[in-house]
Amino acid sequence: MFGSETSLDCSHPRIRALVRSASIEITARVSAANELANAGLLAGAHVYITALPGDSANAVLATALRVRQMGLTPVPHLGARYVAEPRQFEALLGSLVRDAGVDQVLVIGGDIGRPRGPYASSLELLRSGIFDRSGIRRIGLAAYPEGHPSISGDVLEQALAAKVVCVREIGLEPYIISQFCFSAAPIVALLSRVTRQFTGVPAHVGIAGPASMATLMKFGLACGIGASLRALRKTSLRQLADATPDELVTSLAEAGDTIAALHFFTFGGIARTADWMRRYSPLENPG
Repeated sequence: MFGSETSLDCSHPRIRALVRSASIEITARVSAANELANAGLLAGAHVYITALPGDSANAVLATALRVRQMGLTPVPHLGARYVAEPRQFEALLGSLVRDAGVDQVLVIGGDIGRPRGPYASSLELLRSGIFDRSGIRRIGLAAYPEGHPSISGDVLEQALAAKVVCVREIGLEPYIISQFCFSAAPIVALLSRVTRQFTGVPAHVGIAGPASMATLMKFGLACGIGASLRALRKTSLRQLADATPDELVTSLAEAGDTIAALHFFTFGGIARTADWMRRYSPLENPG
């Protein structure tokens, strides 16, 4: 569970490994890239670039280029419903691969009601043939420990299974990356399902970085987080209290070796999450 600051066991090898290998998420905004430049992340760390409805292809490409120039690894989000014209999307993907060294992307549906072009879902985009010849090697697929506010659990599971099959059929490597939540139980249950259903598919676990309780509740409501958000609200001492993922990371570290990596949503800021990561797994060669 998230809560007021406690303390991780810095000597715990599993905790150190999870924190050192963690990725973080930023927007395609110049301000986010500027903050990232001073965050001191470990060289080569994976930085996911969020796909927002208003982001232009140029902004995503420019951010990916800056991330690569920092000695970090850019991983763009690519939203199927945002694709207005397949040839333009293919050109963007080509530029990401050629100019920013991108070989891994997260393919999502996209948070708009009506598609701008021919793809209404991430599965349709994966089946388009564009990725087959792109130079991309690994494709991340979204999963939801506490479900999705507008999609039933059965539909989510069927779609995820179809996407794993599709990515493998086009000769690429699938992995699963989860939406954040605030307690370990839904994550552990998701990991159990993934391990049982998708042999050899790595699972990356999304969690929120340190932030104010008010910020976590704001983003939790916006993203449709369920039971763990209600539990977080009940356990908060005051609405604006700071919260950290210490307890959650400890619980996940004790849950076995089914987690390939942690993925931090930086609601409290990129620098704040990076500082927390350094505190619990000191970096020997910050970029």
